[in-house]
Amino acid sequence: MAPVVGGVQPFRITPLVATASLAAVLAVASAFVDVAGIDVTDQSGFAATKQVFKLNDFSSNLTVGAILAALLLVIGASLGATGRRVGTGLAGGAGLALAGMMGMMLGQVTQLFDSTEFGLLGTGTSFTLTTTRDIGFWLAVVSALLGGAAFVLSFEGAGHDGHPPISPAIGALGLLGTAMAVIGPMIPMNDAPFGDQFSNDFTPPATLLLRQLVLILIAVGGVVGFTRNRRWGLGLALGAISVAAWQLITAATESGDIPLSYAGGNPGALDFAPHTVTIIGVVAMILAGVAGLIVAAQRNAS
Repeated sequence: MAPVVGGVQPFRITPLVATASLAAVLAVASAFVDVAGIDVTDQSGFAATKQVFKLNDFSSNLTVGAILAALLLVIGASLGATGRRVGTGLAGGAGLALAGMMGMMLGQVTQLFDSTEFGLLGTGTSFTLTTTRDIGFWLAVVSALLGGAAFVLSFEGAGHDGHPPISPAIGALGLLGTAMAVIGPMIPMNDAPFGDQFSNDFTPPATLLLRQLVLILIAVGGVVGFTRNRRWGLGLALGAISVAAWQLITAATESGDIPLSYAGGNPGALDFAPHTVTIIGVVAMILAGVAGLIVAAQRNAS
């Protein structure tokens, strides 16, 4: 006889489904419209420079990252709406991943505006600088907020699911991987000062804070998920590291024009290659999450 999947319910529209779906639509839309613009006019009124920037202009893996987060949000929330708690956790984790990725991009926009103004001031000429935050910027802001809301709503499935916790060894591996995935991007390379990633003269404070937010959200997803160490928690951890894993892969393989790793990579790095600690941490998180779900499926079948 085929095994019966416990707890499955008819599909229904839940607050998580509605929130995740809206976040997914806005995230994908932000990837195909202008995010920011720069218009420089010299003292004679002639438009010397006019540029517009889309999502992929800040890192060439962001468009696919937005699509990936959107898919996981919708798929996870849909599974959760039928009683599958791993789906609820996956949607919550994808919400964290989307919020972190978009937050980092918003920080990069701020850095772009500041660096452009600084460079123009160094020329010693008179100019008028006009910067704009276009529709894509605001779509990214709202999608990030909705991603955070999806994470909060996903706690509906965090309660006892009628199954015993997964092996503590899997949870321990996941927690170790989470720590390495968070610490890895903070390791300076090429003798770069460690403190520069918290305060320096070249990067706006908002940009530095939003970079740290990426790592904080990964830490929240990993620690909460692997501490819980049930289906919901494993889904949460996998969702939280999903976009970061994609960015890590593109950075390691140098796929694209500007394949930055998550959180912008390591301070002082001369190329896009992520630190070894980062790679090990992300791989450990994924292995722990997948292994835990396989064990849970085997228990359910038996």
